[in-house]
Amino acid sequence: MSTYANALSVACHSSNKLHLDVASTLNCIGVLYFHMPNAETNKAMELYLVSLTIHHAIIGDKNRDNATTLNNIDRFHYMNGNYDNALVIYVKALCIQRMVLGNDHIDVAATVYNAGQTYHQKRDLTKAMELCQDFLNTACTRLGNKYWDVAIILKYIAVVHHETKELYMCS
Repeated sequence: MSTYANALSVACHSSNKLHLDVASTLNCIGVLYFHMPNAETNKAMELYLVSLTIHHAIIGDKNRDNATTLNNIDRFHYMNGNYDNALVIYVKALCIQRMVLGNDHIDVAATVYNAGQTYHQKRDLTKAMELCQDFLNTACTRLGNKYWDVAIILKYIAVVHHETKELYMCS
C-alpha cells in the first residue's frame, strides 16, 4: 500500500489531481482495499468513483481504463449482493470493452464470466450457462484448452449442470 501511496503523491505533485496516472493509481489502491483480509470495500468504492470522475473529465467514458474501473465497481456490487446493480454496470463495461478491445479479447471474456456468476447468484442458470460458454469459447481460442482458466470454467459449468439436474452433463 505504501508504494501506491508514494506513487499517488508523486503523480499529484508532478501534474495535478486530474491526471490519468492519478486515476489509475486510485483504482489500484481501491483494488487493494477491496482485497485486503479486512476489506474496506466502501473505501475502495470511493476511490473507484474518483478514478471514474477523473477519466471522464480527461478522456471521456469510452476507454479501457474506465471499463476496468467499472468492472471493479460491479465486483463491489456483486460481493455486496446487489446483483441488479452489478449487472447494469457489467453491461456498461462490456459495451466499452467490446468497442475498444473487440469481442474476442480475454478481458471481455472475463467480464462476461463475471456477469455469468452474477446471473448464477440470481438463479438464472440458463443465462449463467450461456455466458460461461461464451467465456469458455474465448478462453479456449485465445489461451488454449489446457489453460488454468479453462479448467476453472469447466468446473463451474459442471456445477451449473449439477444445479439444473443435468447430471449427465457433469461428467
